[in-house]
Amino acid sequence: RKLNETDNSYYVDCSCIWKSSTTDTGNLFYASDGRCSQTDCPYFAPFIAMFFLSIFFIFVGSTLETNVVVRCVEKKDKGLSLGMFQIFSHAGYVLGPEIGRA
Repeated sequence: RKLNETDNSYYVDCSCIWKSSTTDTGNLFYASDGRCSQTDCPYFAPFIAMFFLSIFFIFVGSTLETNVVVRCVEKKDKGLSLGMFQIFSHAGYVLGPEIGRA
């Protein structure tokens, strides 16, 4: 339910947002338009740090995998081996969550 107070719009009784306070009429859930301030998001800096580290290790791993594929095959088969490697790795990205029911 949307409430309009002067310039700000507030959304009340949002089922997907955690309880912010308890009133006489029950639990109050609310959200507002706009960005969160730094005090509202204390986990932002740790999130960015973990996100950077995970992306870093993903790319380091993919670089090493490509080097292994290129070094383990003969020169005439490098193009085919890289193509097959990409097909199978992308099939894993698509099928993995479906098989694991993520």
